[in-house]
Amino acid sequence: MSVKRTIDVREQKRMHLNKTFRFCLKGIHHRLFRSGLTLAVVVLAVAFFMTLLTESVLQEAVAAGVARESAAMREPAVLLNHLLAAPSSVDHSRSLAALAPGSDGLQEYARVTPLAPQAVNDLAARCSLAQRCLAFFDAMSIGKRRILIKKHAGQEIFQYLRQPDAWKSFLASLEPMRSLKLPTDEAALRTFLDGYEAHVEELERLTRLWGEKIAALAAETGTLTGDADIARWLVTAEPARREQWRAAVVARGFRLEAGTLDRVRRLLELTMTRSDIERKLRTKEKHEAWRNAFQASATMEEKMRRLADRRVAAVLDNAYTPDTLRAVVEHSAYEARIKELERWLAPKIEVRTGAILGGRQIFLALIAFLVCVVGITNAMLMSVTERFREIATMKCLGATDGFILQQFVLEAAIQGVAGGICGMLIGLLIAVVKNYLVLGNHVFLYFPSANVVVCSLSSCCAGVVLAMVAAIYPSWSASRMAPMEAMRVE
Repeated sequence: MSVKRTIDVREQKRMHLNKTFRFCLKGIHHRLFRSGLTLAVVVLAVAFFMTLLTESVLQEAVAAGVARESAAMREPAVLLNHLLAAPSSVDHSRSLAALAPGSDGLQEYARVTPLAPQAVNDLAARCSLAQRCLAFFDAMSIGKRRILIKKHAGQEIFQYLRQPDAWKSFLASLEPMRSLKLPTDEAALRTFLDGYEAHVEELERLTRLWGEKIAALAAETGTLTGDADIARWLVTAEPARREQWRAAVVARGFRLEAGTLDRVRRLLELTMTRSDIERKLRTKEKHEAWRNAFQASATMEEKMRRLADRRVAAVLDNAYTPDTLRAVVEHSAYEARIKELERWLAPKIEVRTGAILGGRQIFLALIAFLVCVVGITNAMLMSVTERFREIATMKCLGATDGFILQQFVLEAAIQGVAGGICGMLIGLLIAVVKNYLVLGNHVFLYFPSANVVVCSLSSCCAGVVLAMVAAIYPSWSASRMAPMEAMRVE
């Protein structure tokens, strides 16, 4: 009589994540050279990606700061043009479109003209829609423009589209052009076109009322300044007279704070002093005096850079104090530096069209990631080949396919975290140093800390994800191996 044997198959034990993590660390340490290759690939890819991201946000932040500095330098010309020149209705439409609802600019429009604040806000909203539509038509190709709006341009477009037949033809021609999207929905555009005549009348009324206030202010300004140029008068006039002019400006509804007027006066004084010095240095008498003082000729730019030299004060008959000449040199250098930065930053910001990375940068990042994935996958496959016997032993001791898969993916994740952090730091350093060499202290003056933190986290996460994705296939291959086959591999 045969005895029935009972095979006792106990439940398989599973390692806790903490023990699995320590086991992976030991595996990485044991195969340090192979792990170093994987780590190096991750570091290079993340460093490249971090450099692209950080460089983009740094340049955008510096460009915004430089734009504000440039606007501050142009403040005197902008202010005087705003207060003494009468804009056209087209200029007013652009200005209103650029103002946010409830902003100080719209409040100024309401004060200068007798229009109610809500009416000014509504007019600004319609002007914004008009400008967005004009930009929409200007951006499309000539062929599509001819199909949609014929040969019309500017404000004529709205007059053309107001016609029922033209509107129907426009919608029918626009429908197959999937790449074109109206800046607003059809109903809102149709409502604007229906009320376009009233919109033009209200805009012209605002222009007329604004022009009347400008004319009145210009007349009073002429009374105060006489025949003198307003800019030069603001520099040389007594404080009480300047305050009288500012009171006349404010009385007509325009914005002009005392601090703004003082700032404008100082900028005008520096600009006029520099112009006077240049005019004097161009005379034949001063040219000879310069040659006698420096024993050489020089261009005007070189002369202006050397104004702080004591000999220049003698050439200029000691008409300016050393502090004044030093201030002119610093202002000229600062203005030249801002213009240089604007020229350098403009093409780099425009190519991105509002995105963090431009098309070329995205392509380079994708190539870097692809190379990273291939490199990590190759290193992991080599690691699997070297560990055939280890994998077979673990399976014989009861390791499941899931544990093997988890072990290899976790090893890749650990290397991804380490590589991501190292690559992030290297990429950040490269981007900061590279841009500092071109942009100077503006990099730290407008350093976008919050955006750099986001870029750092994104880069680190990218390193982890890349390492784990690249390890999926090698890990799956390792988990599917039969123990006996693995043991026979030399």
